[in-house]
Amino acid sequence: MKSTNLFIAFIAFEGLDGSGKTTQSRMLHKYFESKNIESILIFDPGTTDLGNKIREIVKSPITMNPLAEAYLFAAARSQLVEEVIAPALKQGKTVVCDRFFHSSLAYQTVGGLSKNIVEEINKYSAGLMPHITFFINTSAKESIARRGRIEEEPDRFEKRYMTFHKKVHEAYRKMSLPGNGCTHL
Repeated sequence: MKSTNLFIAFIAFEGLDGSGKTTQSRMLHKYFESKNIESILIFDPGTTDLGNKIREIVKSPITMNPLAEAYLFAAARSQLVEEVIAPALKQGKTVVCDRFFHSSLAYQTVGGLSKNIVEEINKYSAGLMPHITFFINTSAKESIARRGRIEEEPDRFEKRYMTFHKKVHEAYRKMSLPGNGCTHL
C-alpha cells in the first residue's frame, strides 16, 4: 500500500563519533512521527542482520587493510539499501539514516584510500544517495570529549589518535562546502 506522505525523502546525518548525529537523527524521526509523516530510523552499518554482523567485525580490534574495510562497509550498505531503504522509499516513507556514504568517504580516504576508489565501490554497492545529508560540525576535540562521557569501551575507531580525528573532521568539512552534497549544521 502506497503511503499518503507528502514528504518522502532519504536523509542522512554525518559527523564524527560524538558529534550528535545519532541524537539529531532520533529527534528528526520523532518530529516526523509527531507530524504523522511515515518514517523509519536506521543506522549504517547496521539495521539489517548482515549489517549488524559487519558492524561487529569492523568495530573489533582485528587488523584489516583499508580496501577490505571499504568492501565490508559497502557490503553492509548494499544490504541496507536493498532490504530497508529502497523498499521504504517505494512505500512512501521518509528514511532517516545515522551515517551513510559520506562516512566512508571521510574515514576511508583519511585511512589511505583514494576518493575515486571509495566512490566507485559505493556507486555499485549502494546505488543511491541521500536526498539531503546534514554534516554536524563538531571538532575532533569536542567529539572526543563527548565520547569520554560515555561509559562504553571505545572501539578501534575511537581509539585512534587526535590527529586522525582532526583529518576526518577536515574531510567532512570539505565535503560540506557548497556544491559537495552536504548541508552544513
